[in-house]
Amino acid sequence: ELGNRHVETIDGWHARIALHEIDHINGKTMLAHLRAETRDILLSCYKKPKEAQLGAGLIKRPQGSK
Repeated sequence: ELGNRHVETIDGWHARIALHEIDHINGKTMLAHLRAETRDILLSCYKKPKEAQLGAGLIKRPQGSK
């Protein structure tokens, strides 16, 4: 808001990085760029209790533990 306006044309990897940083400034996360179905699947896996994740093969049990 208080900074000077800056205009630059970038492409490729640098453009991707710049967009990522602008998204952070605007409060967007990676999830905002996903289709609703994909986002819901990821969030449901994240929210599952650890035992359900183990049973579904989403995570592996550490070696030596039962």
